[in-house]
Amino acid sequence: MASPTENIVAALLDLAIDNGKLYANTKEMIYKQREVYLRRLAVSFTQFSAQAVTGVPDLQEVTDEGSVTTNSIEANAFIKTGGTSSQFLKADGSVDSNTYLTATSIKYGSFYDNTIQTIAAPFEEKTVAINTTAYSNDVTLAMNRLYFATVGMYNIQVSLQVTNTYNQAQLFYLWFAYNGVAIADSASIATIPSTHGGNNGHYIFAMNLFVDVLAPGDNIELKWTADLASIQLEAITPGIGTIPASPSVIVTATLV
Repeated sequence: MASPTENIVAALLDLAIDNGKLYANTKEMIYKQREVYLRRLAVSFTQFSAQAVTGVPDLQEVTDEGSVTTNSIEANAFIKTGGTSSQFLKADGSVDSNTYLTATSIKYGSFYDNTIQTIAAPFEEKTVAINTTAYSNDVTLAMNRLYFATVGMYNIQVSLQVTNTYNQAQLFYLWFAYNGVAIADSASIATIPSTHGGNNGHYIFAMNLFVDVLAPGDNIELKWTADLASIQLEAITPGIGTIPASPSVIVTATLV
């Protein structure tokens, strides 16, 4: 049923009203395109009348007709019926409840050591020394241990510059400890080459391990040993051109 305002507009412009839509009385298909413009004129009258009474324009007619505008729309809030504070509205009008990573939500740490580390006797257990923080967000370094403020699964990646000063190949061992206790099945073993041509045997020992941090403040440390004291973790400064220094240890931790 047409509103009083629509009837007035129809009478003035010699229009027909059908289910709330305005049509010219002449050939409908020819003048169909005028419908949008005439409907907007009727809505303008409706808004003017509502604003005169309440002081606030009534947009019900616009929204009921599914109006489209090429202008920008600004408001104090856009509220979706049934929406929650944990959802957000996408450009296509759909609602998304997913949680996405942001730069501040990624927890990580990157650390290294620039000292030479040795053992005094075969199979002496040593903690891998780490003395420098390169980057850190929620993962901190203290007393050669990585401390985690956020619980979750972390990928711990390790790169060690292992050298051998003996003329025979020797074995090197590395494993992880969680809160001071060795993690089961976390050890790796590598054969370090012997000296050759007057140079020490060198080997880049790299590995990674997923560790489930169960409580804030828990920590991870690296342990190592060798079957001969000739094995060491060596920090090297090449001193050739622009080649940078090679830390004895590089460790990263990333929440996955």
